[in-house]
Amino acid sequence: MRRIFLLQAAAWCGLALAASFADAQQAGTQRQPRRDNQVRQTNAVETQAGGQAAPQDGRSNSVSPGAQAGMARSADQELAACLIIDNQSEVDAGKFALAHSQNQEVKQFAQQMVDQHSQMIQKLQPFAGAQAAATQAGTNAGGTNAAAGHQAGGLDHVAFKRELAAQCKQTMERELGQKQGAEFDKCYMGAQVQMHLHAIDTMKVAQNHSSAELRAALDEGIAAATQHLEHAKTLAKQFEDRQPAAQR
Repeated sequence: MRRIFLLQAAAWCGLALAASFADAQQAGTQRQPRRDNQVRQTNAVETQAGGQAAPQDGRSNSVSPGAQAGMARSADQELAACLIIDNQSEVDAGKFALAHSQNQEVKQFAQQMVDQHSQMIQKLQPFAGAQAAATQAGTNAGGTNAAAGHQAGGLDHVAFKRELAAQCKQTMERELGQKQGAEFDKCYMGAQVQMHLHAIDTMKVAQNHSSAELRAALDEGIAAATQHLEHAKTLAKQFEDRQPAAQR
């Protein structure tokens, strides 16, 4: 029961952790998405007089928006775009804590999360390329409808992750918004322990599928997240120790 606050605090982000970890593993398998389908499609068309290719069976050879997005992204771009979304979630949670906590240590930690995760976003943006602006804009605007890409013939994993992050942000604000004082601080810090454990694992898995340049940037991210984790553990332990034994 001594760790019950971690379970309470992690409830609102449990879905995000599981799905986000799966996204990180899936991203590595998207290095050449739909390559075989693209080759078969090219072999099945004839070149018309106007220089355009037409399918032999008369069917349209157009590729859905979701599939086009997958083919256009490199592994680095998709991984970086997903990691930007994760870091933006930390920035959003930090801003929420700054507005609701009355504890100076918690507010200082939250400000550090806003500052340092914003810096990590800046480091990741060059790797995400054109996806960077769309990813951050979509997250700040509350996400996009990934189902549109799926219905058109292919799921856009980055759009899905963006939409999931927006949903989790709403859940986080609803759940933490109902808490005040020490209870708010305890739940926020407990969630931060869970989120940074998840962040470290995500970046380690991402390194298995990224270029040497991105791996180096993620080394920095892992080091920073490890420091954040230890700081979060220290503050979380303080709130646990202050809690009456009968409530643990």
